[in-house]
Amino acid sequence: MMCLQLRLVIFEARAAFALFLGALILMWIGLLQGAEAKSTSQSAGLFVGIGKFEFRSGLEDLEYAPDDAVGLAHRMVVELKIIPAGKAQLVLVGEPKSARRRKQLSELQALRVEVVKGTKNGLLKALEKFAGQATDGGLAVMSFSGHGYETQNDVYLMPANGNWQTVRTTGISFETVLEALSESRAKTKVLLFDACRQVPDMARLDQELAEKAFRGRVKAVPGLTVLASCSAGEKSWQAKSLEQGVFTHLILERLKKSDESWNALGEHVVKANEAWFAKFEVKGPQAWVMRNDE
Repeated sequence: MMCLQLRLVIFEARAAFALFLGALILMWIGLLQGAEAKSTSQSAGLFVGIGKFEFRSGLEDLEYAPDDAVGLAHRMVVELKIIPAGKAQLVLVGEPKSARRRKQLSELQALRVEVVKGTKNGLLKALEKFAGQATDGGLAVMSFSGHGYETQNDVYLMPANGNWQTVRTTGISFETVLEALSESRAKTKVLLFDACRQVPDMARLDQELAEKAFRGRVKAVPGLTVLASCSAGEKSWQAKSLEQGVFTHLILERLKKSDESWNALGEHVVKANEAWFAKFEVKGPQAWVMRNDE
């Protein structure tokens, strides 16, 4: 009888310990989920894809720029859930070319992701809003797919109503983008730049000095990682077979989990970009990644 009672006591003690341990595990999981939800709610995203331009702009339409923006937004908002829908903006001109991206755009709109027209005024307002959305500990990520122009002093992003002959007055300077990222309170800041850095017609450019100046500006923004599809004076590429910009396609191929560092992702994409062009025996643009830890 004594042995039986002792066994019952031991059994009850083990059961109680198991329940206690289970409660601790559930509490720990809850804390982790709460921390993850809090971190996500502190994040913000701005995804720009400008594929159509006004008739007199002198700018060629870009078939897949909207596809780039929608693909990145869907991956981060819907699939990875690292950006909340309420703090995501899509700046678009033109419709996505692929059926997959059109479906993804509908899903993003159903989640009430804000869609803004990519005029100069629309993009400036979106940048201003983006700068104030992410908070301490969060992620602020911006992507830009469209036309970019390089001058000796700055790089300009071209809105739908920009003009290649007057990039300084009709474009949006890279400094303006960096100011928005600098003002953000996010702990981690990321810029995915899939755009040409062409030189306006007849302009002279010291490409080495221009690239040095460009990267120097990046270094001035603490916590910023930049992934760029090309260097000064080069063109970014689209591919009909991918229905996407090549660089953005390679980012999406790698961006399938939320715990990889952006710098590691960038280093992988830079190597993949080189391999992609080598496969077709084409001299591609010099993609690069830069992380500023200061």
